[in-house]
Amino acid sequence: MHRGRVKTGWNSGRTGAKAFWSALILAVLSTAWPAPAMEAPQESTPLLIVLELREEAYVRGPEVRLGDVARVREGDIPRIEELELTSAPRPGSSSRVDAGLVASRLRQVGFEPGEFHVEGARYARVTTLHLDVDRRVLAEDLRTFILAEMPWDPAHTTVDVDEPHQDYTVPEGQVEIAWQANPQYRYIGRGVFRGEIRVDGETVHTVTFRANVEHYAPVVIATGDISRGSLVSEGDLDVERYPRSSLRSGVFEDPGELVGKVARTSIHAGQVIGSRQVEARQVVRRNQLVTVETRVGALVVRSQARAQEHGRAGDAIILVNPDSREEFIGRVQADGAIVVE
Repeated sequence: MHRGRVKTGWNSGRTGAKAFWSALILAVLSTAWPAPAMEAPQESTPLLIVLELREEAYVRGPEVRLGDVARVREGDIPRIEELELTSAPRPGSSSRVDAGLVASRLRQVGFEPGEFHVEGARYARVTTLHLDVDRRVLAEDLRTFILAEMPWDPAHTTVDVDEPHQDYTVPEGQVEIAWQANPQYRYIGRGVFRGEIRVDGETVHTVTFRANVEHYAPVVIATGDISRGSLVSEGDLDVERYPRSSLRSGVFEDPGELVGKVARTSIHAGQVIGSRQVEARQVVRRNQLVTVETRVGALVVRSQARAQEHGRAGDAIILVNPDSREEFIGRVQADGAIVVE
């Protein structure tokens, strides 16, 4: 009987050993280094607002707001358009507002980077709307103010305003100009005026103007030569208009104030007559016997007295009673009588 042998080769033994050691190593590794636990997925930051930056924007100032330069495409954040970004440029000028500035301001007020998104243009060119106030308009407005404030008749007054050298640029809005004269100015001759250019009630420019005001006042002049000591009659007088700034005090506007007066000095034809050149006519002379009227209520007692000095109408003079030699004072009337009250 033939007995066969079972072969046990190296290859089959090597395969079994490899499997054994692999299983052992895996067991050891799983014990020493346990598998990491699975982390729960993190929630992403919700997107709250999407803004689209415009290429151009026009503002009234004085600041640039978010709603001026960007449109809200998504999201509903109350009053977000009112967020102030920066100061507006000068009226008529332009400046840039870029997306980085918009993002920075949103972070400053509490937005997280993932809560907003800015798209559209890289920057917005911002221009402040403006109005040009012409220098001639300012000069005419001041002239209107002077005509309304002065005490003179505009029909006989000239107002010359020095025109400024520049126009003024102001923000768009309701423009008004408030003028004020120097408190000491009397609207005669040259004066200085301060003006405030206001837009919607706020002062944006202060200007200083100069103007010359000339009122032509009626004054009494001599129609011909009047010699010293002569009585002034109505035919000696006329009325013409002269610049008030060139007139001295004491001139007459009504010829009736001069009729019956006496020239103290020689007066030439065409000359403006002043109060120092005339005086009232003497109606009482010294030592003249005059009629005296003494008034006590409704009672009038007439007597005579002797004047101790010359007297013109309206003068108070000393008189003496010819019988008692008692002195008293009376006032001279235009007809030469003396009144004692």
